[in-house]
Parts: sequence; structure tokens; C-alpha cells
Amino acid sequence: NALHLLCSNSSSPHLIEAIKVLIELGIDLNAKNNDGWNALHLLCSGNSGPHLIEAIKVLIDLGIDKDAKENDGLSALHLLCSFNSTPHLIEAIKVLIDLGIDKDAKSNIGSSALHLLCCNNSGPYLIKVITIDLGIDLNANENDGWNALHFLCRYKSTHQLIEAIKVLIELGIDLNAKTNAGSSALHLLCRYNSTPQLIEAIKVLIELGIELNAKDQHGWNALHVLCYNNSGPHLIEAIKVLIELGI
Repeated sequence: NALHLLCSNSSSPHLIEAIKVLIELGIDLNAKNNDGWNALHLLCSGNSGPHLIEAIKVLIDLGIDKDAKENDGLSALHLLCSFNSTPHLIEAIKVLIDLGIDKDAKSNIGSSALHLLCCNNSGPYLIKVITIDLGIDLNANENDGWNALHFLCRYKSTHQLIEAIKVLIELGIDLNAKTNAGSSALHLLCRYNSTPQLIEAIKVLIELGIELNAKDQHGWNALHVLCYNNSGPHLIEAIKVLIELGI
């Protein structure tokens, strides 16, 4: 509906007034599109404009279902952490939590907001968001047994990777946790990361105490996984580093 379109991408200085007018004129505040998204979902996912924070407050104050989930079980907080690289990201997360959104809600596959942040969000605020005290369960697992460190090592290839690994470990994440397939963060890093950060990330994980010779469900250690899966430009150096460190 019109409210959905307004909240999706409007950076108009009249956004807040327009939201209020539509609701006063009787638009269905909690209407969902075919994907199960309501106006708050669309706002948090795609609107990085200057009125994001106030718009969140207005929608919730006027009665939108703040904990509504779309068809994949994602809430507004999930979508915000996944897709929105707004400079107001930290404040937006805090506002949603302060206004009572379920901060530990999980999607249909068990993903938390922190999982999605570490997996998807390519914005420059990853480290700051991780380090603020949101009270989110740091060691929550999704349905396949992945925690936030697993997602970070699998999907993050930005310059923030090393610092983010250190921050998660300093905050107490289980460094040696394994997925249901027996993969550690080191397995996932060696399998998927072909960026210049691979070598330093391997060193950091090992220096901070990850089990170097841990094996997955196939009996493979990180070197096995690296040699079978990783054809990136840093393969030779990564092999040398793992062997030098005692694998």
C-alpha cells in the first residue's frame, strides 16, 4: 500500500507528517505485502534517510506490530541489521530495543539479529554495533549450529574482519564452537575466504586459542578444508602459515 512505498525509500523532509496523515486517513497500519513485510519492515530494511529514527518511533507509537515477522520469520530488527547501512544504524537498533522489540527473536532458520549483522551487513558500523551492550545472546546458534563468529568468518571479507573477530572473542563468544557439521570458525575461514585478510585472520584465530587441529564430521582439519575448497590467490601462503603454526 501507499504506506509501504512511503516507508521504503522516502528521504522527504515530510516523511513523518506523511506517515501520520496516511494513518489518520485510515490506511491499514499493519498491512503486509506478499512477502509478509509491513511498513516497519520496509522502513528498517531500506530507508537510510535522516528521518529513520523518528519514523520508527512514530510507527510504533501509532500501534504497528513491532514484533511482526515476514514470511521467512525476520523481524524489523533482523532486517535492519541485515540490510541497512545507515549512519544511524546504532541508534536505530537501540530505539527498537528500547521500544520493546524482541532482541533475541530468531528467524525460521534460527538466525538472530547478530547473526545477520555478521553475515550480511557491509556497512562501516559493524564493529561499533557489536561492541555496544544490547543484551543480545552472543552465543546463540541458528538451526545448523552456527554462531556469530561462524557467520563472520564465512561471509565477511571486508577490512573489518580482523577487528570484528577480536571483538567477538573479547566479548566472550565460544571460540571453539562447532556447527552441526563439525566446522569451526577456522574451517569456515579457510574454506571460503580468498581475500588478503585470510592470512592474518588465520593467525589471529590461532593466537587467540582456536583449536588448530579440530576436525569436522568428515575428519578434516582446516588444512584439508583449505586445500580442497580454496582456490584463492593466498592459498600457498595460507598452507605455509597453517603448517608453520603446527597443524
